[in-house]
Amino acid sequence: MAKESNEHRAQLVSYAWSGAPQLRGEVKTLCKSAVKLFGIPGEYSPAEIAKHIKFLTGKKGIFKFGGINLQDQTYDRQRPFGAAFYHDVMTKQWFDTAKSEGVRAASFRNFIDSPIPVLTLVTDGMENALKEWSTGVRIQIKFTEEEFSPRYQHHRATLLNLQTKSPTWFTQLQGNLYLL
Repeated sequence: MAKESNEHRAQLVSYAWSGAPQLRGEVKTLCKSAVKLFGIPGEYSPAEIAKHIKFLTGKKGIFKFGGINLQDQTYDRQRPFGAAFYHDVMTKQWFDTAKSEGVRAASFRNFIDSPIPVLTLVTDGMENALKEWSTGVRIQIKFTEEEFSPRYQHHRATLLNLQTKSPTWFTQLQGNLYLL
């Protein structure tokens, strides 16, 4: 069973990197749409949007956490990688139709154990999509490998660190991504 699960993970990683430019574009498009889960742009003025984006994408990467309240500028520190966009983007990208890649690449149960590259790509895509609003008005930012690679490596290192330091928690995170 473990061998089969590792094979499915390897398939997903291979899939993610073999079609990297196309996949990156698809994920970025879904992330742009999922920005609304943060209430942006909503009824906010450009100055308020810029303030909220600074809060979300600052040093701590608060956009990754669950329980975000933009008005009070708070978030749940106990829910890293718990933001609703993970469920939204991953489900739409890999499971929305019978022809979706996740359905073809692996069973749902195995996809639940999403490999770090998939989680990292979605994290990076959302950070890029949010930063498009950093001036308060959406201005497109390229999402090429050259542009996103440093942040991708940062998010990947964060996930690997969490996986190493809290393996049980990390396993629960992977399973809970689809139960939000």
